[in-house]
Amino acid sequence: MNSEYRSNTKKQLFVLLFPCACILVAFFALCCRVYKTEGTSMLPTIEEHSYVVAIKYREIERGDIIAFKNDERTAIKRVIALPKDEIEITEDGEVKVNGTVLKESYVKTETYGEELTYPYEVPENSYFVLGDNRENSLDSRYRTIGPVKQDEILGKVIFSLYPPKLF
Repeated sequence: MNSEYRSNTKKQLFVLLFPCACILVAFFALCCRVYKTEGTSMLPTIEEHSYVVAIKYREIERGDIIAFKNDERTAIKRVIALPKDEIEITEDGEVKVNGTVLKESYVKTETYGEELTYPYEVPENSYFVLGDNRENSLDSRYRTIGPVKQDEILGKVIFSLYPPKLF
């Protein structure tokens, strides 16, 4: 290969990759945020002190992991029930949404109802969230947290930077 051909190829590669890199950086700067997890409430799905990326959401679905404002802190939990859903946590530790038992392979222990009276209807524009580590999670079962209002949601967690993991 002659040097003129190599030089031309490098220029073409740069002209192609530079705009792509700029678009990618702009996308992440405008649409994504990185949060560091505190505590073990999302084990085994998300490890303590992980760095997760949340993208500003369009639509939240049951099973999504979200980042939301909780007082002055950011919390990371899983969406279990949507607005107007009826949730029930039985004495046996099962979680039912609209009468159907949830299949939650990521949960290793039973779930207990804590402070709410069940069945519980999730208010409009709110979401019922639980940590995956139910024995060690301050979540919607407690009055201090309660259902998460839509305007408190910061984004949908899509992956962990460290340690690397897709959700």
